[in-house]
Amino acid sequence: MIAVDRSHALVLHLPAGEGRCTSYLVDIAAGWETAQLCAQTRAWRARRDLAKPLEMGGG
Repeated sequence: MIAVDRSHALVLHLPAGEGRCTSYLVDIAAGWETAQLCAQTRAWRARRDLAKPLEMGGG
């Protein structure tokens, strides 16, 4: 088995019908870090225990 770089990836973009190719070296470690941050943000935004109506007693 060959060694696989788990921090960077080579991405080739071939637009349909344009006859060209652009190569990108992508920092997938940073992408994974961002995906985890997004998941945490979505979980936080889904919380329903952050605020509640204030009931005022009195007359």
